Amino acid sequence: MAPATSFARLIAGLLGRRRSVLLCTVVQSAMPVKVPAGAKVVCPDGEAPRAFGLDANMARALIGQLPLTDPPDRPAVRRIELPGEEFAGQVEVYCEYLRPPVHCVIVGAGHIARPLARMAAALGWATSVADDRPDYAAPAFFPEGTAVHCVPFGQVWTQIAVDRLTAVVLVTRGHRHDAECLAALQGEEPFYVGLIGSQRRVHAALSELRSAGADADFLERVYAPVGLPLAGDTPGEIALSVVAEIAAVKRGRGPWAREQKSDYYRRR
Repeated sequence: MAPATSFARLIAGLLGRRRSVLLCTVVQSAMPVKVPAGAKVVCPDGEAPRAFGLDANMARALIGQLPLTDPPDRPAVRRIELPGEEFAGQVEVYCEYLRPPVHCVIVGAGHIARPLARMAAALGWATSVADDRPDYAAPAFFPEGTAVHCVPFGQVWTQIAVDRLTAVVLVTRGHRHDAECLAALQGEEPFYVGLIGSQRRVHAALSELRSAGADADFLERVYAPVGLPLAGDTPGEIALSVVAEIAAVKRGRGPWAREQKSDYYRRR
């Protein structure tokens, strides 16, 4: 049994390493002595669960009934019937799946990157910015806590880790840099990739990749031109459209975002 005072520190450390966690808390129990309300089981993805406030035998019995392979999308109370004579009884467990924050990676540190980084930080997202120009890749231009990298565009992904909670926004100064970054990103699984530019610039970047044999399914996942069609043209308005699109995709509204964009550009 783990010390009851350390579960929060454990969870904070896991989330800091970008590991998702299923946290299960007993809220009601037919056996309050053996399974007290407030007892917790921390279940990190890919690691053994750890119990807090339960003895080892009871922890094993409870863990065997938890939704380890099917965590809830939203917090939910699960009613669990513990089997066997020693542990028989109903327990209500509040299950919540805790994920690290979105990691917003902005490639290109120009005039759109600055308001975009501020908005991402305001939403509580982890934010990284990369550019190959030292005068642009300067921490002073971005919110405190932003990871700023001065690196050639083709080497961005050797410096910045990408996972399934990563949103990549390509706002470089030219479609050749966009294509270079996109090519190097193949094989990774960010939940969002957005490409800045006019339809002509976007077409040029994607066509270059297709000609070079890039994976067609990968290119189909790119949101281009980047952002919801808010018809804004200032850096702040464009940044707002990008953040809104990322949020929509994160909430499962990617098809809606693509439809809105398709309708907008078809009418122009």
